[in-house]
Amino acid sequence: MSKGVDVDMVNTDESSAKENAHEKRTDGLHSSLSESLFRGENHQSSGRKRAKSVSFADTRGLNLEEIREFDGSTDFVVRRSFSSMTSQMNDVQQSKLEIEKYFLLFPQPSVNYRNFMRTLWTQNVSLHLAWVKNDQLIGSVFVVNLAYSKQVDLRVTFDSWKTFQHFRGKFSRSDNEHIDVFDFSFSIPEKCRKLNFCVRYQCNGANFWDNNRGLDYCVAAHMTSPGDDLVGDTAAFVT
Repeated sequence: MSKGVDVDMVNTDESSAKENAHEKRTDGLHSSLSESLFRGENHQSSGRKRAKSVSFADTRGLNLEEIREFDGSTDFVVRRSFSSMTSQMNDVQQSKLEIEKYFLLFPQPSVNYRNFMRTLWTQNVSLHLAWVKNDQLIGSVFVVNLAYSKQVDLRVTFDSWKTFQHFRGKFSRSDNEHIDVFDFSFSIPEKCRKLNFCVRYQCNGANFWDNNRGLDYCVAAHMTSPGDDLVGDTAAFVT
């Protein structure tokens, strides 16, 4: 009987050992499965794209602006370069604005009409009006109607009377039975800086002159900007 008991006890111990071994294998399998699942989840989560987010510097405790200071030498170079660039721009702009214009260096004779008529009756001829347009001197002359046949010329010099030319006036109209009006125009040479002229009236074999009381009528070129005007009567009828 004792031997049977020992056999049963041995069988029971072997069964318990087998059950323990089975439980260990089962636990190991569960642990391996859980670890594999966990790694898979981590792999999937790491493969996903991270969502983009926007944050501002002040929410992170940083400054919204950044100030950099330069030493004096750098500032001098910048200011000198800017000053040079500004000067060049001003020179270009000034060269575009400034143009050469011709101005009358005498008052319009007919501005003071009483003096104009006194001069006309005294010397039988007088410049009436003059102006410059598109580099042409244009004007009119009044003469006393001494006879039907008459001629009016402008004697003009571009070199201070070293040489001179004559430009014929053209009859325009009769102001009344005693006064005739002649018009004139001629081109001013391109490089001319100054011209002088006087008026000659030929009638009945005689010459009558209007030379602005011995001063001549003078027109001169001047560099100016649009909108500039001369002071006085010389500004009138200059275009």
